[in-house]
Amino acid sequence: MAYLLAAPITLRRRLGHLAAAGAVTLAVSLSWIALYTVTPGADRPYVDGSTINSAAAMVFGYNGTDQFGLHWPGAMTP
Repeated sequence: MAYLLAAPITLRRRLGHLAAAGAVTLAVSLSWIALYTVTPGADRPYVDGSTINSAAAMVFGYNGTDQFGLHWPGAMTP
């Protein structure tokens, strides 16, 4: 918010910078889930917040939709 409101450049450039930062953050986050998913179960740690050892169930279910009352298959109920 501070950058959006106070950076000494035009609003259009601030929005562009924030969109780029959001895209990089999303790409890194999704790559972690993808790498975890393709790693064999015996070679990776167990994901807490998931009943099926699924990073996607933990991220999108336990930490995501379950907070709004929507259950994701494989996610533990908070």
